[in-house]
Amino acid sequence: MATIVDIKHPSIVSIKIFDATGRLIRTLAENQIGQGQYQFEWDKKNEQGNAVSAGIYILKFNMGANTETRKISIVS
Repeated sequence: MATIVDIKHPSIVSIKIFDATGRLIRTLAENQIGQGQYQFEWDKKNEQGNAVSAGIYILKFNMGANTETRKISIVS
């Protein structure tokens, strides 16, 4: 499951996955990133490396003052 991000200027970027209850499942990125296009991939695993269960997950993307949220559905 990939997310493509187009960075117009160097920014601090945060990409996190949460479960439906709001609990943090995985941090994909949280650092300064230079200008360019990047692809972040979630392997459907939590921070401990275990596969997540089927269900609805929330991807939250923050870049400076901009925030984007997407729903992700995982089926078994």
